Amino acid sequence: MIAGSPGPFETAGKTLDMAKEVYKNFFLVTNREQISKALMQNWGFDVSHTEGYCCPSFLFVPSKKGLYKNFVLSKFKEKSKPVVGFILCGWNFQEQPFSKWPRRDNEFDVFIKSVEYITEDLGANVYLMSHSNGFPIPPKPFELQYGRDYVVVKRLKELLDERKVNNVFLQDRTFDAWETKEVIGGLDMLVSGRIHGAVAGLSQCVPTVIIDYGMPPETHKQKGMTKEVDMEDMIANPRNLDMLLKKIDFCWNNRKKIRNHLEKSVPAAQERSRMQFNRMKEVLS
Repeated sequence: MIAGSPGPFETAGKTLDMAKEVYKNFFLVTNREQISKALMQNWGFDVSHTEGYCCPSFLFVPSKKGLYKNFVLSKFKEKSKPVVGFILCGWNFQEQPFSKWPRRDNEFDVFIKSVEYITEDLGANVYLMSHSNGFPIPPKPFELQYGRDYVVVKRLKELLDERKVNNVFLQDRTFDAWETKEVIGGLDMLVSGRIHGAVAGLSQCVPTVIIDYGMPPETHKQKGMTKEVDMEDMIANPRNLDMLLKKIDFCWNNRKKIRNHLEKSVPAAQERSRMQFNRMKEVLS
């Protein structure tokens, strides 16, 4: 079982008992962060074959097509302003389920106010993007399409337009994974409600605020994966607007210091990620 963050689990019941039985029979479990092993042990799992490393996404290599300059910057009238990326998904809302659609306009309030703060108080451009893509169900031929996050950010853009919030652009085309990481790497700062969007930023030393889940179940992967680069303090609860704005403000005003910190911590995280593949070779040889 490679590069997971097992859990969360219900505290009792047949499902938990079955999970424990299955789990102890893995030859090797490599977790993509350090926290989940302790949690598994607290839940009563046999963790004798569990080892903590770092998510392979820290090793993912971006494309080199000049997309940030030729696509992102070209969309803003005031191109000299810094650009803050903003990624949002269904998990960041407070009402379940994460796939609920449509949502009431007032469910977007915390995100509207966050974007307003970035554009009006911090004076930056905001680049709204979806971090999930989709494709037709086989046997239809593969074609990259907008994923479930796109309708969320599209509605956010519409609500911002109604409030006449300027200097905001919604990504209006799909990028593949390599292109998406390249675009994120060009940003001056990122606010991400998707953990792998955040990792795409952190792994390229982009100062990043992580929007946590706004609904149960409480997840540990955000804390665990950001802890790999000592950035867990940049996680913000979307139920607390004041906290989110303070995290954004801190990240913005300390973005040079944060970038310097990431330049030192990311290589170590990437090395921990490589180690799990060497460990797999040992087990399988």
